[in-house]
Amino acid sequence: MTGLIKNEIYKFFKQKKLYLFMGVMIAVQLVNILQYQADRGEQAAYLLNGQSYPLEALAESSLFIIMFQAIFIAESIAEEYKRGTFKLVLLRPVTRIQFLIAKSAGVLVCICFMVVFTTLTAYGTGFFFLGWGEQLVVQGEPLFSEGASIYGGEGIVLTYTAAFAYILPVFGFAMLLMFIALLSLNVGITIGTALALFIFAPLLNGEITAYSIVHIMNAFPALFINQEASREILFDTGVIFVYIVIFYIGSLIFIKKKDVLL
Repeated sequence: MTGLIKNEIYKFFKQKKLYLFMGVMIAVQLVNILQYQADRGEQAAYLLNGQSYPLEALAESSLFIIMFQAIFIAESIAEEYKRGTFKLVLLRPVTRIQFLIAKSAGVLVCICFMVVFTTLTAYGTGFFFLGWGEQLVVQGEPLFSEGASIYGGEGIVLTYTAAFAYILPVFGFAMLLMFIALLSLNVGITIGTALALFIFAPLLNGEITAYSIVHIMNAFPALFINQEASREILFDTGVIFVYIVIFYIGSLIFIKKKDVLL
């Protein structure tokens, strides 16, 4: 079991697309910072500094994180099925439950790496181009805790709390994509579905919006900045775990019925 998980993690870090993701993230951050500098002073939203930029960068990078995650899942499932890798693995004394857990663990490591990398590089590019700043600012508004400005170490802790909170709904979305990848066994369909959901899900209106995993991905990290949002955090966490459990079980049922040994 441990060997399977290590193998999935190794395959992720071996991919050349990982370096493409890293380059794209840094390029996107530089472009956004140059845009902020060009528009500085025109709007309150541009009161940005180095310690505040990681939260901004994470929100701006959501599409890229989702797309690279979809590519990783699609290649991990559909491409390996076509190449016969499934057969090689399952001919060993490995259950399909263990196989799916290893795939899920590999996806989780993928998400964690992308989020941590994006946040760390955003601190670096933000500090270099914008300076550290005197306090943590979110959407142009300074944050306060017990009447005092949040900055320095407290700001970093808050930033990483929100960043790691972002991992949970993204993993819920990943389990949906894994189910689609197993169902379709097609790289294009998996990636296209991820893009379509990310673009069109925010157009939903009414109460159904609260159950949209894409909406939760966008809103969940902000709840950890708002100290009065404990009820919303509990509700969204429950919805996320429903996504994870339902699509994990769905994937397990499908992979048990699928004849991958032919």
